[in-house]
Amino acid sequence: MSRYFLILFVFLNLGCFRYARKKLSIKPNDKVLENKPLRTDGIYLAPLEKEVPYFVLYANGVIFKGVSRGGDKESVLISFNRKYKPWADHPIGWGSFKISSNIILVETWISGDLGPYDSLKATGRIVNDSTIILGDNGRPNNTYYFHALEHKPDSTMRWFR
Repeated sequence: MSRYFLILFVFLNLGCFRYARKKLSIKPNDKVLENKPLRTDGIYLAPLEKEVPYFVLYANGVIFKGVSRGGDKESVLISFNRKYKPWADHPIGWGSFKISSNIILVETWISGDLGPYDSLKATGRIVNDSTIILGDNGRPNNTYYFHALEHKPDSTMRWFR
């Protein structure tokens, strides 16, 4: 009988952690892009051989970051332009950024392995309004290039309330 209570207890606790998350040290800020020449009307892609890391910047200091495995740049652009919504169900990939001179600091939520979502920080360099060099998660720096989108995901998500 106690075994059943233990199993029930574990499942109930897992449900409590569904959207629990670490507080981000970088807060969204409506003035983050003030006097900064970064494009926010599309997506930044770093086309690599076996995956396509990407991120979307917003004028309010919010970022959505992810990676498309097994696809190419064109398939990522097609998915986003068809109003693809991988971002709507959980906070993974959402975060915030800040800029100091030509340095960009990014912090996004990542999976918490059955616990609260943890966060991952990354630092990069802004080359110009459509090129950013960014490295994270032990990966070497990748060069991200801007591509305009017809439909951009909404940044007013419940994860920042």
